[in-house]
Amino acid sequence: MRWLIWAGVLVMLLASPVWAKSNAGVIQTSTAPHSDTQVYTLDIGGDTTELTFAYAVNLSDGIVTIRILDPQGKVLASHGGRVFTVGPGIIKDISGPGRYQVEVVSDKAVGRWQASVAPLLPRRFFPFHVAGSIAMLFVALASVAWWRLRFGGGWRWVWAGAAMWVVGVALKFAWAAITINATLKWMESRLSRDMYVLLGGVYTGLLTGVFEIGVVAAAALIWRRLASDASRAVAIGVGAGAFEAALLGAAAAGSGVVVLLNVPQARESVAPVMSLMLATTPLAWLVGPVERAITIPCHVSSRVLALLGVARGKWTPFWIGFAMITLVDVVAGVAHVSGRLGMFSIWWLELAILPFAILSLPLTVWAARKWPLTNAGRAPDCPAQLLLVGPSNP
Repeated sequence: MRWLIWAGVLVMLLASPVWAKSNAGVIQTSTAPHSDTQVYTLDIGGDTTELTFAYAVNLSDGIVTIRILDPQGKVLASHGGRVFTVGPGIIKDISGPGRYQVEVVSDKAVGRWQASVAPLLPRRFFPFHVAGSIAMLFVALASVAWWRLRFGGGWRWVWAGAAMWVVGVALKFAWAAITINATLKWMESRLSRDMYVLLGGVYTGLLTGVFEIGVVAAAALIWRRLASDASRAVAIGVGAGAFEAALLGAAAAGSGVVVLLNVPQARESVAPVMSLMLATTPLAWLVGPVERAITIPCHVSSRVLALLGVARGKWTPFWIGFAMITLVDVVAGVAHVSGRLGMFSIWWLELAILPFAILSLPLTVWAARKWPLTNAGRAPDCPAQLLLVGPSNP
C-alpha cells in the first residue's frame, strides 16, 4: 500500500504544470530623480490566450509609465502616473505566440515601482490547486490524529486551542486594521529602505506573538487547568495549528472549485493571482500543505512553552515560545513589506521558516520534561516518553 501512495505522489508531481521562469517583472526604488526606459521580455507559447498583470507605483515625485506590447509592437495595456495600483488584471485575446515586452519608462521618478506579467493559467491547472488545498485539510487531520493516538486526551483541549487561536487572530486583525498602514507609512517615510523592510516585518511578526501567544498565556493565568500538564498543552497547540490549516485549506479549495465551475467573477479574481504566483514558484500547488506541515509544529511548541511558563511561574519559557511564533511571521512579514511577493519563488519562504519547525520538536520535548507535578495531573515517569506515548488525559 505504501508504494502505491508514493507512486501516486510521483505521478502528481510529474503531471503538475511548472510555470517557473515565465514571469516578466521589475521592482525598482529610486531615492534620486530617475529617468530611464527598461524593457523586460516574456516568451508566450501557442496555448496561451490571455495574460495577467499587476502594477504598483508609489512616487514622491516624477512619473512612471508601464506598457505591455505584443510581438508586433502593439500596446496591449498602458498605465502611468505618480501613485497608482492596478490589478491583478487580465488582457484577453492576445495576438498569439511570440516575445512580448513589458516597457517601464521613468521620468524624474523618485520612489518605488514594480510590475509583474505572466500567462493566465488555463482551467486545467485548478484541479491541482484544489488537490493541494485538500492536502492542507489532510495535514490538519493528520496532526489531530497524531495527538489522539499518542495522548488520547479530551477533545475539549483541542477545541480550546482552536478557540484561543480565533480570539487571538481576531484581535490581531482588528489592531492591524487600525494601526498597520499608518505604522508602515511612518516607517517608510523616516527609515532607509532596508531598515523599513526589516522593522516592518518585525512589527507584523510581533502582532502574532502579542495577540496569539498573549491570549494563550492570559487564558492560562485565568483558567489554570489549561496549563496543568504537558499533554493538555500539546492538545491546545495542535488545536490552534490544525484549525488554521483546515480553515486556509477550505478557503483555498473553495476558490479553486468556483474557478472550475467557470464562475466569471471567480476566474477574473482568483486565476490572475495564482498565475502571477506560479510564474515564479514551481509546483506551487504543494506550497500550502508543505507550509502547514512546517507551521503546525511551531504552533505547538510556542503554545507549550507559553503554558509551561504559566505552569512554572517563570517568564523564560514564555518568551521562547513568543519568539518562536513571532520569528516565523517576521519572515512572512518581511516578504510582504518588501513588495517582492510574486517576484521570487515562494519555496524560499518555506525554506526560511523550516529551521523553526525543526527546532520546535526538541523544544517541545524539553518543555514536556520540565513540566511541574500538579494536583490536576501527574507527569510521566519518563518525560521523554510524553511525545512518544503520552498519558491519557480526559
